[in-house]
Amino acid sequence: MVAIGSTTKIINSSRVKIEAGTGNEVILTTDVKVRLTRIADRINTRAGAIDTFRWKLQEIEFTAALTKDLLAVLDTDSTITAASALPTKAWVITGVNISGVAGDNTVQTLTASLLDHEELAPENGIAQVRVKLRVVGGAN
Repeated sequence: MVAIGSTTKIINSSRVKIEAGTGNEVILTTDVKVRLTRIADRINTRAGAIDTFRWKLQEIEFTAALTKDLLAVLDTDSTITAASALPTKAWVITGVNISGVAGDNTVQTLTASLLDHEELAPENGIAQVRVKLRVVGGAN
């Protein structure tokens, strides 16, 4: 899991950059959200249904301008492996000029799987994509 305090500081900045792996597309994003949730399992017993909860999941969603290069990265990262798993990748999230001073950046590196992405109709002539990452690893 990533540190929520750092992530909150990043997503509250006016400019957020996300780098998909090393040397890949740097995405200027808007509408970044961090969501913590748990998977619930319902078990039917003789006494009735019981809900049990598993580990925490952290999901990060963002909207970005859709480019050809970004679409290629998203298509590659959403291809299931031979073991029927989503591939993981290092993602770097940077809050740019947090305090309004140039160079005051906060950087968070995380390992995540691309859960899904949705291409959105052009708004003001700009095609966009909504991306959801699921953070993997770390303490639960």
